[in-house]
Amino acid sequence: MLSPPFILRPATLFDIPQMTHIVIAAYASSPVSDFLNPLAKQYPQDLQISMGQAVTKSYLNPRTLTLVVCSPESPDVLVACGMYSRKGLDSGAEKFVRERSRVERLGRWLLNSFLAVLFTLYN
Repeated sequence: MLSPPFILRPATLFDIPQMTHIVIAAYASSPVSDFLNPLAKQYPQDLQISMGQAVTKSYLNPRTLTLVVCSPESPDVLVACGMYSRKGLDSGAEKFVRERSRVERLGRWLLNSFLAVLFTLYN
């Protein structure tokens, strides 16, 4: 019997904590992560906070498409995530940004600005 297909959907703000766990599980034990976060094993909460901030900033970037994967049986439990940022000023990048509604872009910009201040004060 075939298992049901996974659900691929755009991420929401509420997915950020689970995405943070996925990113940490995927990259925490790599040589690059060890170089960037040499004390992560000693201070795991610091890694959780900084990675959560990085995932949030990337999610709020209007040039980033964030997708998550879940199973039909548990649509609230993420099994994977991906963040794809469109770089450059070419027509494709401009079209990608314009396809988002003005309200969404404004909301992301306001939330990003507010969180940037909070992250700066916290760090």
